[in-house]
Formats: sequence, structure tokens, C-alpha cells
Amino acid sequence: MELQTGSILPMHSAGGSMLPARNHDLHSCLDRIDRLGVFPEVAHRILRVTQSVDATMADLESAVSIDPVLTARVLQVANSPLYGLSQKIGTLRRAVQMLGMEGTRGVAFALAVSAMGSQGGQQARALYDRAIATAATTRLLAPHVAGIHAGMMFAAALVHDLGLQLLLIVEGDATRELLSKLGHNRTLVRAERFHFGFDHAQLGGEGLRRWGLPEPAAMLVASHHDPIRPHQRSRALLQIADHVGEGVIHGDLPWQIADRGRDHALAPLLSVPGELWDELAEQLPGVMRSISG
Repeated sequence: MELQTGSILPMHSAGGSMLPARNHDLHSCLDRIDRLGVFPEVAHRILRVTQSVDATMADLESAVSIDPVLTARVLQVANSPLYGLSQKIGTLRRAVQMLGMEGTRGVAFALAVSAMGSQGGQQARALYDRAIATAATTRLLAPHVAGIHAGMMFAAALVHDLGLQLLLIVEGDATRELLSKLGHNRTLVRAERFHFGFDHAQLGGEGLRRWGLPEPAAMLVASHHDPIRPHQRSRALLQIADHVGEGVIHGDLPWQIADRGRDHALAPLLSVPGELWDELAEQLPGVMRSISG
């Protein structure tokens, strides 16, 4: 990587010492993560079922039912404003049928990301909250954007910063320092590439490939900080939703959250009505609660 004069890289710590370049191999880092058992077993179990071409909804119900926390969360999401049902769903079977393979997998991944948030301290918890806000935004917007696969977008939004969550666990001190000094932006991505040899988006995308998420979701996560081309509405939606999510965790008022989406440079690519952003800002808190529990 070529460094420009006056670049913030290489970065110095608060004490004046240089934060060294570690230059990890990305796959070696993922091997370390696998050995640590970062992902809860319930997430792996749901992945195995949803990857199987022969899996049935009964298989999925059986896999979910083993874990009482996941069972409760699936029922909660199925009865949430996301689905707008007039009658309450009271059985796991009906809830799984309502969410489908992708929706149930998304709920399992939300639990997994929540578990990682408890391991990585305050910054990891903030990342989890932002992921929930981003996922809720994509879930509300996706039906209004042409060519968007709502289920895939929801899953990708939940784990779009998975790489940062993982780095907070395996390279905690360096990652916390980078986040505190640089914030959550493209400058952070450049710094990660210098210090680790890869960035958090690349780590997250490759991890999702290894753990069996569909390639479109893995590719979207791996490239979510890359420049956007006019036809890349999925990536544009994720970047806008992430920007909206940032406002949510910073305590923005509903009108400010709406303006974050409406005034975003990429918003014209989505071609959604301006008033939709106001509706979204009002609905976000309830949808976030339904996802995070």
C-alpha cells in the first residue's frame, strides 16, 4: 500500500509508540477465530440445516427447538411489526414457516452477533446496536427498491461489520485503538489494511464464505466500503442503511434520521419516495426491538 505525505498511517498510540503493522494472513486469522469457538453452536446448527439441499421446514424447526433462547426470539420476530399479522403466532412451527429459511437464519445470526458483542466490550456492543439499526432499515426499505432480495439484504446488514466484531476479539487492543482514533469510516479501512494486512470488510466476507452464508451476502459484506456503481443498488442500500444506523446509535431525532437517508448522496439510486424516510424513522425503534429482543 502506498502512503501519501501527511497520511495518518502509520498511526502512533497515545503514549507515542508506533502501533506496529502485524500483516496477518486473513485465513490464518480465521483459523484463530475458529479455534476460539467465537460463533455459538446454535448458529452453526442453523447454518448446517439451511445449507442442506434436502432440508425441510421440519428440520429447521427441530434445529431451532433445541435452543430455548432462539425459539423465543423466532417467535418474537414472527409476531413483530415486520410481518404485520392480525393474529398472534403461538407455535414454533408456524413461526419458522413465516420467517422461512433465510429469515430464521438471520435471527440465528443476530443472536450470534449479540453474543460476540458481549465479548468485545463497549465498542462491540455499539457495533451490535448499529448492526440492528442497519438491518431494521434495510428490512423496511427493501420492499420499495427494485431488484433487491429482502432476505439476503437483512442477513447481510446484520453481519456487515462482523469483521470488526471479530477483530475486537482476536486483536482487541489494536482494533480499539484504531476505532477510538479514527472512527468508523474509510480511513479506518486503510489503517486496518496497513496494520493487519486486510480490512474488516474483507475479514467478514471471507468468514461468511467459510461458515456457509450464501455468496451474494458474503460478497456484499466484503465490498460494503467500496465505491458504488449506478447498478449496485444492494450495496448502495447497505451503505445508506449503515449511515442511518449511525444516526440511531448517536441518538438522532426522527427527523434527523429521515434526513440522513433522504439526503445521502446514494439515495437517488434507490428511487424511493421522500416521505418514506419519515415513515421509516418513526417505525425504526419498534422494528429494532423486534430484532434484538
